[in-house]
Amino acid sequence: AFAKVKILEGLDAEVKASVRYNQTQAKCLTVSVSAYTFHPNAFGDHQESVYNTDVNTLTVRQETETQYTLYGTLNYKKTFAKHHNLNVMLGYNQENFRYDKLGGYRTGVPTNVHWELDVAPTAGQTNEGNAYEWAIQSYFGRLNYDFAGKYLFEASFRYDGTSRLASNKRWGLFPSFSGGWRASEEGFLKEVEWLSNLKVRGSWGQLGNQNIGNYPYQDALTAVKYNFGGVVTQGFSQNTLTNMDIMWETTTATDFGFDFGLFNNKIYGSVDYYKKRTEDILRTLQVPSHIGVTAPTVNRGIMQNTGWEFVLGHENRIGDFTYSISANLETYKNELVQFGAREINNNGTIRQEGLPWDSYYMYVFDGIYQNQAEIDALKPLSNLTKPGDMKYKDINGDGKITPEDRVVVGGAFPKFNYGFTVNAAWKGFDLSVFFQGVQGKKTYVKEWGIAPFRQGSVPAVYWRDAWNGEGTSNTIPHIFNDNYAPNTAISTWWLQDASYLRMKNLQIGYTLPKSWLEKVRFQNVRVYFSGDNLLTFTNMFQGLDPERTAKNSRGVIYPQAKVVSFGLKVTL
Repeated sequence: AFAKVKILEGLDAEVKASVRYNQTQAKCLTVSVSAYTFHPNAFGDHQESVYNTDVNTLTVRQETETQYTLYGTLNYKKTFAKHHNLNVMLGYNQENFRYDKLGGYRTGVPTNVHWELDVAPTAGQTNEGNAYEWAIQSYFGRLNYDFAGKYLFEASFRYDGTSRLASNKRWGLFPSFSGGWRASEEGFLKEVEWLSNLKVRGSWGQLGNQNIGNYPYQDALTAVKYNFGGVVTQGFSQNTLTNMDIMWETTTATDFGFDFGLFNNKIYGSVDYYKKRTEDILRTLQVPSHIGVTAPTVNRGIMQNTGWEFVLGHENRIGDFTYSISANLETYKNELVQFGAREINNNGTIRQEGLPWDSYYMYVFDGIYQNQAEIDALKPLSNLTKPGDMKYKDINGDGKITPEDRVVVGGAFPKFNYGFTVNAAWKGFDLSVFFQGVQGKKTYVKEWGIAPFRQGSVPAVYWRDAWNGEGTSNTIPHIFNDNYAPNTAISTWWLQDASYLRMKNLQIGYTLPKSWLEKVRFQNVRVYFSGDNLLTFTNMFQGLDPERTAKNSRGVIYPQAKVVSFGLKVTL
């Protein structure tokens, strides 16, 4: 529902309200199928196993989501003494959300066509039911002022309250300010003929984050069963420590820049420097495992991003030929300023103060073991290692490969992102092409799409050049099963160069002369060809899309599609 009311000249009110209701009902009947799967442990050796025989299972689930939203604003706009322009807005927002779930499970469904729980025996049945809810309330406002379009100022605020924090820490105030100066409008620059536009600007602002789950500050109890006097008894326990003092996580962003135009804006561009600093990061406290319960949520950690953004363009007309060229480049640095004890993750990343977030931390690939003598000279990581397996660098020089030989490897964040666009037109013909690229990014891809025999898949063509005897390869190991320990350690061999330059869009068109259309009374007729993702230049592993590799190390996910289309646009 929506309403807008004009109260006075320059003053109006706007109200929006919505209800979102979503209910999902699902049934899943898993039918028993006799199947055999083979898991080679080594060449010439295999195990046989049987999967999912003799038992049908049925799961029934119902989920409901309900969300109410109310949003209202007062807006006032006025111009004073011709040159003073004022725009003020005050607003209120309220959101409430609730989720409910009810489900049941039984095993031993007698046939492949029964879809009701009652047909299956009660032995081994399970059921579940849970719910959660949250709410957030906000007051906000903005003031815009400019004098003759020359001096610009804006101030805004948010005052947010959340159910996810305790009552004494629930509310957070987040202000922001920005200003601009159209220097080219000043009298002392009006006479500079080659300067068409010069605007200097800066901004500072804060925003808060409270997305940490629904009850992090409350002593929530979990239902558990335990042995009491020889009888299984239902009880409750607290398995997570709580912290009543958690508060809003705050991100502060600062930006300074300028826009310029030269020679009647034939050359234009902008330069920006920014710093984005997040403090009081909401995260789980680091505690020893012998504590026995999940650690509490705390405000601990600082992360900072600093970077530059550049835009440069040129446009011109030469007779019937018009063209424009523009390019952009962004470079930034990410740093974990404050964190605590370093964390080494199982996915080959590390969180450590002074490094980028989730920097790669892994063994360094150092060729292929060609013979047994090389294995004897440097004790490998796995006792199963044989000629043809991967070799790793002995970083600490102790003559053996251990977890202490892992090092930080760059590439978690790109060195820079860039793109450029070219537009041209001549006597009804038009051309537009857009390129986008990333440089210096590396992606860890270890599973589908690169590992041989992953879940029974056929090895990629790449493996035709695998090691097959001493001296045959020092870059690709012998072909192996995807769980073969000597070659599946987290190492730089699996780290792919995800830098790329891609033609994101190409469009070529022709607009028929109007003199051709007089008899058919068409205003405009244009035929065109359009293509998306037509060309990609990359060193990424064969067949993988550098834009679409997953963070869980899976290389094969749905790629960017190449789209080719032809069209005819007619305006009557």
